[in-house]
Amino acid sequence: MPTVKNKLLKAQPGLRFLDCFLIICSMSSLAPSSVSASCPTTLSFSSITGYPTGQFCTFEAAPLVSCGIACVARRQCKAVYLSNCTEGGGNCSCAFCDQLPDVNFTDTRFGFFLKLHLIGENTTGVQLTGGLTIGHPLLITLYPVDPYLALYFNTGNSNTIALKLLISFWAKRVETSARISSQWTAAYSKSFTPEFSFKNGQEIAVMCLISAEKFDIFLDKDIFSHCAYKRTFWSANITQVAMLVNTDLSANTDQPANTDQPANTDQSANTDQSAI
Repeated sequence: MPTVKNKLLKAQPGLRFLDCFLIICSMSSLAPSSVSASCPTTLSFSSITGYPTGQFCTFEAAPLVSCGIACVARRQCKAVYLSNCTEGGGNCSCAFCDQLPDVNFTDTRFGFFLKLHLIGENTTGVQLTGGLTIGHPLLITLYPVDPYLALYFNTGNSNTIALKLLISFWAKRVETSARISSQWTAAYSKSFTPEFSFKNGQEIAVMCLISAEKFDIFLDKDIFSHCAYKRTFWSANITQVAMLVNTDLSANTDQPANTDQPANTDQSANTDQSAI
């Protein structure tokens, strides 16, 4: 099977170590409508254009450069963004979000930073100790090179599949389906098929937002799938994300990746679950 480069990132409650130089650089690009591509991002912060929504953010007046440092100091802070900055970026309203259940990606006036923890890189799967956590985003960066790519969100019940996301470059379609009580169904999943503009080899960003009522999947910031929770499809039950690529156009993509064994997690990646 060809090697597929991919990266999975999960928001974490807190950081034990952070490079202060990169904090200052990142914070200088946090002003509204300014998410700088020239400022290097790190495993600790990731810049995203959009406006976080929900009721889990608190606002405080603070200088521009101190907002990110204050987020690091707050163990529960998942995301930080600025608004109403004065001329020159002196005083701003800093928003510290302890949960991130939803994002308005169409509001390009804002850019926010997620505090992240690397849980897998250059691997076909990753284990999620304790399952997905409400308000903790899951970011997956994919670099597919084959006609088919299937992303599976598996449960701890004999590693069965809870949700499948299929990207077919050959058929130019993206689809999702849920597996409830051993049956594939669309009853709990509503797909919003975007205009298919993906190409083999390009970077595809998958962002999963988890709330108490739903599990949303965004592809390059366009909402694609909205899944309402049922008892058998609860976020805490999803304990593994696995990927399957295939060069055979006639292959049965309903079959999961090898989930009978623990996922192949690259030992060089930081998989410290205590920080998740």
